[in-house]
Amino acid sequence: MPFPRIVALQPSISVTLAAFGKLHHVVACTRWCVDQVHGLAERNLPILPDSWSATKEELAELKPLHPDLILASVPYRLESITAILQQGTPVLALSPKNLADIYADTRLLASLVNATENAEALVAEMEAALSNVRKLCRDGQSQKVYAEEWGKPLIHSQPWVNELAAAACGAPVGNPGKHSTPEEIAAADPDVLLLAWCGAGDRVPPPASRRTT
Repeated sequence: MPFPRIVALQPSISVTLAAFGKLHHVVACTRWCVDQVHGLAERNLPILPDSWSATKEELAELKPLHPDLILASVPYRLESITAILQQGTPVLALSPKNLADIYADTRLLASLVNATENAEALVAEMEAALSNVRKLCRDGQSQKVYAEEWGKPLIHSQPWVNELAAAACGAPVGNPGKHSTPEEIAAADPDVLLLAWCGAGDRVPPPASRRTT
């Protein structure tokens, strides 16, 4: 049975539903969703905090919407997940680690909104794009890549980021998803610094000494 009224607390959720042509199921979302998905701003949906910062008081705004399902994803904070669970609506929190997980979650989301065929087409498109990158970069020079998910403390990005880097002739350094130190990163001597802080946008720019052109 589809879930006709969905609250999206992560932009990746809204982006995926939009790719399915099922954005009309979304009855509330985050400001990050509005920034990333064309068509959400025009609908003037209620804007909620994401699964990292949500509080019980803020989520009380959900009650008049009568949502059927809340969709969340990483990153999330324990206190926020507790608040989301306490408000009473069923919750599905995704936590993909690698590309296989992302493909599986894509199919799972599709099953919630009767979009199975759309999901298969989208997964095929992603796999084809990745295969094309591998072909284009097959004879390229390998470069060591440090991918950072968070900076305080330093945390390496998840395995799926390394998979993408490897497809583009990158040689990821460090252990994905694990904490690191400036000394360990310096010792690895990466050629590329990929800083992708979850949910930070441009609010926490890296120091000038860490930027690359």
